[in-house]
Amino acid sequence: MSATYHFQTVKHVLHGPGSLDLLSEKLPLLDVPVKSVILVTQNAMHNLGVTQRVTEQLSAQNIRVHMLDNVEIEPTLENIERVFREDVAPHAPDALIAIGGAACWMPPSCSPSC
Repeated sequence: MSATYHFQTVKHVLHGPGSLDLLSEKLPLLDVPVKSVILVTQNAMHNLGVTQRVTEQLSAQNIRVHMLDNVEIEPTLENIERVFREDVAPHAPDALIAIGGAACWMPPSCSPSC
């Protein structure tokens, strides 16, 4: 017996040396005007100064940034749903930007499709 699995990840991944400096010029790839974003990250990115670099870059373009750093290291589906319900939806962002480990931007696991 075999199962069918569906895996979906983010639309765009920007990765590699210098990628933070390219962030603002890549926003048009989203095909929507971006005036506010949720920055999904982990505490390590704060400690390394990465989130400050991103926030400064976006603020310079008059883009509002709401920081979201309560994503679990190995998030459960319940954690992801709670974060979106309580922390993302009320801000109605134009985009989500995830910086850090895969826990920030990938679903916790693949699940069987019907």
